[in-house]
Amino acid sequence: MTGDIDSWLFRTVLPHWLEHGVDAGLGVFVECLDSQGAPMPEVPRRGRVAPRQLFTLARARRLGFDDKRVPGVLERGASTLLASRTPERGFPSKIDAQGCAVEADGVLYDHAFVLLAGAELQAAGVSGGAELAAQASELVDTRFRDPAGGYHTVMDMRGDKLANPHMHLLEASLLHAQVTGSGAAHARVREIADIALAHMLRDGVVAERMGPDFEASEQNWVEPGHCYEWAFLLHEAAEMLNDAALAGAARALFERSEAFVEADGLVVDRVGAQASYRLWPQLERLRCLVSFGQHETAGPLLSTIRAHYLDRGPEAGWIDKLDADRQAVGERVPASMLYHLMTALPPATGRTLER
Repeated sequence: MTGDIDSWLFRTVLPHWLEHGVDAGLGVFVECLDSQGAPMPEVPRRGRVAPRQLFTLARARRLGFDDKRVPGVLERGASTLLASRTPERGFPSKIDAQGCAVEADGVLYDHAFVLLAGAELQAAGVSGGAELAAQASELVDTRFRDPAGGYHTVMDMRGDKLANPHMHLLEASLLHAQVTGSGAAHARVREIADIALAHMLRDGVVAERMGPDFEASEQNWVEPGHCYEWAFLLHEAAEMLNDAALAGAARALFERSEAFVEADGLVVDRVGAQASYRLWPQLERLRCLVSFGQHETAGPLLSTIRAHYLDRGPEAGWIDKLDADRQAVGERVPASMLYHLMTALPPATGRTLER
């Protein structure tokens, strides 16, 4: 079954999205496909989709995907993303069909993904990757860093701290440090890991929102998918930092997250809210199961993911969200989900990075 999933991702999904999900001449990606797998160019495009798609295709290339269209799409996409940067607010939060900035809110989440994409492009030997990573890293350190600790959610604006953008900045910094040996990236990995241990892991789970100085916030919630993402990334950080205590905290978070698994193997999007089940939390759990050596559970979960989400969507797409009765919600196939598929499915199917 794992071979079928690997073939579906690399021989069906990626070629279809290269054909229908990107303007190859500009390297600009659509926000989503419809339920039949056709592009929806009229849907407004979030700026973060471009770096996520660039990361996905560059990672696929390093995993052995040799479609002849990929190098050109990556080079043009990197060039267009570099050109979209605004002098005042950095990389945009929304773009138009030509890849130009429509809104530039200066959001940490978006810049973390530009750093991630730049590092992956650099690892894949794509022109522009190193410059993207360097520009994003500089903006993070000069415009988002809070002298009092951590990083602003919005550029230059001190306010509540959110766990999720810190998490993706940790992810990007891990990759940047691995690819380049950057001391600044390595130090940022240490910094965010320490922040997570000191402030974000509360009552065994991840607190999504904290005050400006990481004090407890009344506006808080738990997302099991993010708990799994944090567990995986802290595990990776522990290996980089050779930190046994951090490794123990990562495993404890993973094991606590397993308490949210329901009878059919799915985890809810948000604890205590109206029940819904997006694909990405299931993929994050799958990646964690593989990372923490729980292969006997990973196999059945992969079958569950296939039955609920992959086999019920268009040939080169998926169902993005289920309701409490496990019925599909919505008719769009979001481009942003490819990033989760690319980080979860290859480890689960045994495909490894080429050296």
